[in-house]
Amino acid sequence: MSIIDDKTVLRNLSRKMAPPLVTLLSAEPEIQYVALRNINLIVQRAPQILAHEIKVFFCKYNDPIYVKMEKLEIMIKLVSEKNIEQVLLEFKEYAQEVDVDFVRKSVRAIGRCALKLERAAERCINKLLDLIHTKVNYVVQEAIIVRVLLFLFVCFFFSMPSFLFSFFFFPTWTFLLFCAVCLCAYFAFESKRLLTFFLYYIVIYFFTLLFFIFSPPSPGH
Repeated sequence: MSIIDDKTVLRNLSRKMAPPLVTLLSAEPEIQYVALRNINLIVQRAPQILAHEIKVFFCKYNDPIYVKMEKLEIMIKLVSEKNIEQVLLEFKEYAQEVDVDFVRKSVRAIGRCALKLERAAERCINKLLDLIHTKVNYVVQEAIIVRVLLFLFVCFFFSMPSFLFSFFFFPTWTFLLFCAVCLCAYFAFESKRLLTFFLYYIVIYFFTLLFFIFSPPSPGH
């Protein structure tokens, strides 16, 4: 599909591909899992194919955990400003289930939605606050971790003047702190966007070091 330029042809192909993919999700769990793995690859390249079918990926109470995990990943890739409210309600409901790993993944999914959709970040934060008020230990722990990481991310990337000031006067400490925040957030949210920021910053840091090392001394010294 990446080599097709005609938008009408792409729209028709997308319309034809969606129904058979959705039909596979009514099969046995093992077949569902194989289908979900392939759907995950498809939506990475062409999310518009299933953009209007996000409800079919909502988890059912009797879904096996491995099916739920795959559905969660696909929902994050298909989330948009049009369906964010529905998706957040689902994630909040999942965060109150009994499987601890699935609960943690659901809470992190809310953080990933905040990173993906900046306009919906406030709604995501409010959902995290609601989860903190549940007073369930592992839910509260994960919600606080995600909220702190989001706060640090905002501090680094949206308070640029103070960030540049600290980088100029304390480059090594700023670099180490930035690396720690980015790596923690990346492993928590599994966001490629964070990894890209991290790699860009490393490049900037080393170019700055080279500038200071190889810049000629001033005439007075």
